[in-house]
Amino acid sequence: MEVEHRQREFRKYAIDDIAGIFGQLLLQLKQQQQPPRHHKNNGDNKEGGKQHGQISNNSSDNTLVIGDRQAENLVSCIECILLYGLKGGWYAKTTSFWGFIQDVAKANLESKPFQEDFKFAHSLYFDNDKDNVERGRAWVRQCLNARRLDLAIRIIAMTPRVVVRWVGQHSVWASSKDVGRLLKILKQMSSPKVKFELQMYHSVRYTWKIVDGFPTRVYCKPKPPPFPKGGRKALMSRKVAGQNRSATRGKAVSTKNSRKAEGVLASLFDDDDDDEK
Repeated sequence: MEVEHRQREFRKYAIDDIAGIFGQLLLQLKQQQQPPRHHKNNGDNKEGGKQHGQISNNSSDNTLVIGDRQAENLVSCIECILLYGLKGGWYAKTTSFWGFIQDVAKANLESKPFQEDFKFAHSLYFDNDKDNVERGRAWVRQCLNARRLDLAIRIIAMTPRVVVRWVGQHSVWASSKDVGRLLKILKQMSSPKVKFELQMYHSVRYTWKIVDGFPTRVYCKPKPPPFPKGGRKALMSRKVAGQNRSATRGKAVSTKNSRKAEGVLASLFDDDDDDEK
């Protein structure tokens, strides 16, 4: 009973995370929709266009453009929903839901929007993505860009044969109430006042790991600076060369000091010789 309670709470909080993160973006939109203060235009600001996370000056409907870094947490929470409840096997161990999406696409050939987004993600090329983790993430990003993620999730929920084959009873798809909550949130993301401009090859700072059946984000450590040309050998040769230069410099200083000492001793002996004379 305790395990089932944890599973229900997890899927509830997973949906709440999506609502909370997207709510912050909507709050940013409302703040930027406030009328700006009027300033005198001296003609210095001639640059137009729009920036990620800001309202377009050329848009009459005040569309908020959301970029990659802003949407990273939102995309990861959507991935968590798709990963949670995957049955044991190869895909569950590799934290990939692409096979799930692929089977849904095969069962819904008549859905042109779903097929279009699926084929787009399928046509992409990724290095070192044997498990199709990045391909699944690209599918989520494409659906957000096309304002069709709510439609895609609805089609998945309306394909029960595939859902039963792929996910367990504790997944989001097992509760029509939770699916309805999720669709209500995703429908807001398809609003014409929100525009996602996400790259398919955007590198993220996290990886996924399944811990006791729960998807967990593992944030990657920063990569060390690259080695110079020639690899590790070149780096070691530079260190050896630096040590040789410091050793040579030390010898030169000791030689100079010894010469000074010899000069002082010589002057002392010269004085003694003068006294004897």
